[in-house]
Amino acid sequence: MSTLNVSLPPAMKAFVAAQVHSGLYSSASDYMQTLIRADQHRRAEATLEAQLLDSLASDEDASNASPSAYPGAASPTEGRTIALPLPPTTAVADWLHTLGVVSPCQWDVLLCLSRHQNTLLGAADLARLLGYASTAIVVALDVLETLALVERSQVSQGARLYRCLVLHTAPRREALTQLQTLAAHRTGRVVIAQQFRQDHTPKGAAQQAQPFLTKSQERAARKQRWLKAI
Repeated sequence: MSTLNVSLPPAMKAFVAAQVHSGLYSSASDYMQTLIRADQHRRAEATLEAQLLDSLASDEDASNASPSAYPGAASPTEGRTIALPLPPTTAVADWLHTLGVVSPCQWDVLLCLSRHQNTLLGAADLARLLGYASTAIVVALDVLETLALVERSQVSQGARLYRCLVLHTAPRREALTQLQTLAAHRTGRVVIAQQFRQDHTPKGAAQQAQPFLTKSQERAARKQRWLKAI
């Protein structure tokens, strides 16, 4: 490991020494490495957030500027608006069923994570980006992980590395691709949202999600027992 000499005024040197003396850090080098890693994480998080916001903005611009492959969104032609056909609602319902997604929050989280091969975020960051409560995001992530749609790492400095697994299986890949195309336009997003509204009241959605939450809780309990055993 290479070395780097850092000059500090007496007050800062005393502060570093106090942090090491507290037992939180093994040495001054350990303390400095922790600060650098935290700064790297903050910068990576800021970069990713900007990329996600740009992605959301570009999707909105595309929906307003160009016709779609499912252009149930209106298509302007010589000053006229032509309504192009949308896929049948039964097809949209089948795609969502193939994925196992039963709530708007689950869908929005999956759509967000599927746009990037790897995503480094905390649940609070996703909640802020997507406009949901943090608890709703945590529940959605638990369900998506149980469905093997999303894989996530252990928490590191308040964030996880997320990876979308949908594209690894053909039926799910096709369903997600169709829904992504549909969601690229305002009218398509309404069609998807209507699927969740038809028979998914808050109570019904909670009941449908309960089996997945139960499995997630059982998995967490097994992990805690395993950690205690070692």
